[in-house]
Amino acid sequence: EQPSVYLARPCQYVMPATGCSMKYWTSHRYAEEVVVATSEAISQIKKRHGVQKLELFGYSGGAAIAALVAARRDDVTRLITVAGNMDHEYWTAYHNVSPLSGSLNAADYAGQLQMIHQIHLVGDEDVNVPLEVINAYLNRIDRTGKVSVHEIPDYDHECCWAENWNRLLKIYVN
Repeated sequence: EQPSVYLARPCQYVMPATGCSMKYWTSHRYAEEVVVATSEAISQIKKRHGVQKLELFGYSGGAAIAALVAARRDDVTRLITVAGNMDHEYWTAYHNVSPLSGSLNAADYAGQLQMIHQIHLVGDEDVNVPLEVINAYLNRIDRTGKVSVHEIPDYDHECCWAENWNRLLKIYVN
């Protein structure tokens, strides 16, 4: 069993009034400084726990952060995404919303990521980050045996990941 780090994007689980700059909630959610800070935090976690290699988990926007961090490191053995926004350019066009102008796009790093073992879990009822978003990312990589996508029946963007997490890990990850 590999040590793991679970990543969220900035401001994902806090209200903007708690000191989160609005740009990190909107246009800069995957900005260079976010990726650098996250990577530094991971290095501190590794040092604190004496870990050499690890796997990264990311949910929703945290999947993009995990991917962007993994693309820069040589110590990530697996990237596991859940309802992951792996191509924000496709995602913003799909939803007809403002582009994330200050953000890096995980899909632009597909070449660096294709050698990392990846597991992508997508809910078949997810209208926020539907399968088309992960497919837009996958279209930019060579589909080797290192990449798998699992569309989970009756799951949407929020239901039912947390309450079934242990079962999902056993089936798709472990």
